[in-house]
Amino acid sequence: MAQSRSILLEIQSDITKISMKKSVEKCLEISYRFDIEPSLVILCTDKISSSVRSLLSPTLENSHRQTFKSTVWAESCLIILKNAINFSEDEPNKLDPLVVFAIYFSDDEMQKQKLRDIGNPIIRDIIKD
Repeated sequence: MAQSRSILLEIQSDITKISMKKSVEKCLEISYRFDIEPSLVILCTDKISSSVRSLLSPTLENSHRQTFKSTVWAESCLIILKNAINFSEDEPNKLDPLVVFAIYFSDDEMQKQKLRDIGNPIIRDIIKD
């Protein structure tokens, strides 16, 4: 039988030691419940505390992706930095987390703008009226 894989995706505005501990707890819970070591992916929409930033290592493929040592509690831990999404100053706080995720994986600039418009509650209210 093929080995199952799991990915835990989190979208966090600020990454701190406390939020990382909560992420580790979630990974351990998945490990205990399902006997699978998950891969943790965190999409950061704002800041990473200096105490966490000092523990990160950049990936070779993309400087906006950082790894966090996770050999004991997860298969891998990848943190995608805010710069990879190119937000305006206050945009991340207005957008739905799933829209932020879709923007990150979109290659098309027009599609990214449409996603920003759809994900912004102010623009949604204007269009709805």
